Amino acid sequence: MSLFRRFHPRLLVRSSFTLGVLGTIIMLAAVTPGCRKAPVGTVPQTKVAAVKSPPAPVPASTDCKSCHEEIFKTWSTSHHALANRPVDAQADADAFGTPQEFSAHGIDYRVEWKDGKPHFTEKRGPNSPVETYIAEYVLGHTPLRQYVVPVGGGRFQAAELTWDPHKKEWFNVFGDERRQPSEWGHWRGRGMNWNSMCAHCHMTGYDKNYDPVTDTYATTWREHGVGCAQCHAMPADHAVTAPLKQKANRSGVTPTPADFAARRQQAQETCAPCHA
Repeated sequence: MSLFRRFHPRLLVRSSFTLGVLGTIIMLAAVTPGCRKAPVGTVPQTKVAAVKSPPAPVPASTDCKSCHEEIFKTWSTSHHALANRPVDAQADADAFGTPQEFSAHGIDYRVEWKDGKPHFTEKRGPNSPVETYIAEYVLGHTPLRQYVVPVGGGRFQAAELTWDPHKKEWFNVFGDERRQPSEWGHWRGRGMNWNSMCAHCHMTGYDKNYDPVTDTYATTWREHGVGCAQCHAMPADHAVTAPLKQKANRSGVTPTPADFAARRQQAQETCAPCHA
């Protein structure tokens, strides 16, 4: 008996019908352009991702000095220039010139300049251990200077012990709140994290580079403080293109009220993100 005779007659009918339907579908696919498959080796246009080139580095403020010497001189001692800086033996001599021991809101402190850096120790009670930390950066200039401490994993924290350059004294920036180490707002907590809470307004060309998987930072920046490029958003080729634009602007055309309105809007957009 042949192979086909072993099957039930209804099964043979269904099989014939199925083969007929498949044949029809194949014929339609062959003659319908919208159903044709893309040739082997091609990629649909929607699948192609645009490759972004890395952004050009912003100019450093020292790059502006040759053309804007007077402005650079004024800026170099401004609050913007000193918004963030590395610790310096001379600039921080008023705070660390002599070792000091004192208490503030239940915490015993000692500050001193040691091994080329400012050292802090704090003891929160008779049964608490003495903790030591070393500052690397200074946040702000006046009316206070807050010292920034590395704590590992690329993380920096703004310390609560703060220097008043006018009164020449140390104080706790939180006053009598007595924040505890377990709290979000404690100076070692995420609420006082320099990378995410401070640096984007106090640095130039800043990139946080936070990795949520490892909970670490690989933070980068162009320069400390609020430099020229941070407010003026200059392209990397500014030194080449600026003279050409300046020449074009010397056409004798009087600015219109709309021009002044656009400049005011630009000033708001430039300043308001940090000074709102």
